[in-house]
Amino acid sequence: MLSLCILLLCFVPLAWQQKILVQHPSPNEKVIANSVVPVEYHVQRLDHFQPSSSISVVLQWQHLGSDQTLHANVHHGLTARAHRALEDLYFYHWRTPHCHFFLRYPPTQFNFSMVFTPANTTEASIVDIPLDFSSVVANTCHGQHH
Repeated sequence: MLSLCILLLCFVPLAWQQKILVQHPSPNEKVIANSVVPVEYHVQRLDHFQPSSSISVVLQWQHLGSDQTLHANVHHGLTARAHRALEDLYFYHWRTPHCHFFLRYPPTQFNFSMVFTPANTTEASIVDIPLDFSSVVANTCHGQHH
């Protein structure tokens, strides 16, 4: 019986769970071109076994009325570990794209979001934060030629 239990433990994958909670930016937050956006996220450990993990963050945009999605890397290798406690807070800054990006991909024609994808986790762990760049061209890029 003991050998059967040991055998089962060897073949049962050690599942671990964590939850990523993005505090900032908030969903549909208004963001402008070439600005610094603070990014703040919590990692909650939901069990005791947690291997090293990281988070990749991309800016994703999709043309309205199309299934085609484009993306640009924002950051990769952000830590996704809750070290000392069951929850840790992490913070960094992201500079939004310049005006020429939004002249090519006008916010009136595209939906934008910041997507947090933890490594070694399920698709349910992906966090998608819609961003509102609607005021970019009218307020920050008017008359600029970059």
